[in-house]
Amino acid sequence: MDAGMDAAPSRESQVGRRVFIGMLAAGGAGILWGAKVQDWLERMLAPITARDGTGLSSFLPVGRFRIYSVTGDLPHRSAQAYRLTVGGLVEHPTTLTLADLK
Repeated sequence: MDAGMDAAPSRESQVGRRVFIGMLAAGGAGILWGAKVQDWLERMLAPITARDGTGLSSFLPVGRFRIYSVTGDLPHRSAQAYRLTVGGLVEHPTTLTLADLK
């Protein structure tokens, strides 16, 4: 290579119009058909998860949100014990019960 010539930019670092349009199309397809694919997967995996003796199917987030917890369990609050406290930089701090929120 000549010392006076600039090296061409690396093709690995460029994101061209085709890549951008492809990613945009993939995102749009996910929005349009994502729920239908999720429902189909849930129907197809239902017989497998019903007979799973290992418990490994619980790692599949089919039909529910995946929750990560470092405690291993979520705290349980009864409807009577639930309180939501609104405080901090508000004019009127207050505490609401579950009945207040409904």
